[in-house]
Amino acid sequence: MTLTREQEMLRAFAQLADTLVADYDVVDLLQNLVDLSSRFLGATASGVMLADEHGELDVIASTSEASRLVWATARSPMGLETHGIASWL
Repeated sequence: MTLTREQEMLRAFAQLADTLVADYDVVDLLQNLVDLSSRFLGATASGVMLADEHGELDVIASTSEASRLVWATARSPMGLETHGIASWL
């Protein structure tokens, strides 16, 4: 049986909702979100970066090593911290 795109998305949302239990792991949730987003958006690589209390960016979840290169670029003198996140969207 072939699922329609809508059915696949419903299944994906159900999978994400299943991770939101009392003791869920935020990193697992974000990794699932990154994987599903890449699949549905047709992205070759994606990731989630979060800033700590000092504004330092860190990769929390990614689909490939290529998306981790964005993190390395972000930490460079001319990266995201200088130009802003919108320049990378």
